[in-house]
Amino acid sequence: RAAGTVPVGHVGAALATNTSVYAAAAVSSPLSRSARVEVSAAIRERKRRRGPLAEVELAEHVQHRLQARLDEMGGAQVLDWLGEA
Repeated sequence: RAAGTVPVGHVGAALATNTSVYAAAAVSSPLSRSARVEVSAAIRERKRRRGPLAEVELAEHVQHRLQARLDEMGGAQVLDWLGEA
């Protein structure tokens, strides 16, 4: 189980508008036809940065938060953060 890469462009809008990002992790089991989704607490930039590295750092923070959530959840088949297998 591994969190997929979070595209920098997806979190750039959150930085531009000074809003939070909510990461969601999903696990499913094809045998039982059940699924579970966990949504993290709000993720904001730790330090106010400017420039392209701010987006990269926020994307990495979201990916780490997703990985932590997936590790807590366990499960058979993991979907990445966009809901694709």
